[in-house]
Amino acid sequence: MKRFIAGLVLPFLLYATAYGMVFNEKRINARRVTIIIADNLRLPNITDGKIVFTDIGQNRIRNLRRIDIIVDKYGQTAGVRLVYEDDISGLKSLYLHKIRALLIEEEKKPLTKKGVIIRTITADELASPW
Repeated sequence: MKRFIAGLVLPFLLYATAYGMVFNEKRINARRVTIIIADNLRLPNITDGKIVFTDIGQNRIRNLRRIDIIVDKYGQTAGVRLVYEDDISGLKSLYLHKIRALLIEEEKKPLTKKGVIIRTITADELASPW
């Protein structure tokens, strides 16, 4: 009986694996990135309900590596993941679930070739934090 159940369940386990997918990926030269989030979220990098990455201040735009916009199976935005480099502990990943807006100001004449990667991915791609 145990062999029968194992033989019945095992193909479903192998078949039901989900695969992550990257819909779109683009590198832009951003001057300023602002993420406005829900009011009740309290994190150290958040002031007045928003996270701002600029050339000056606590969150530097040069430390921001990637912005992942996560969509669900219906195409609705589920959240945003920020991958940035911290001077002390290295690479960090921050997932924000309740966002209100994502504002990106692009540099018209960039001084450097280094930019920020913006990706649109499925929730299954979140298995790896980097």
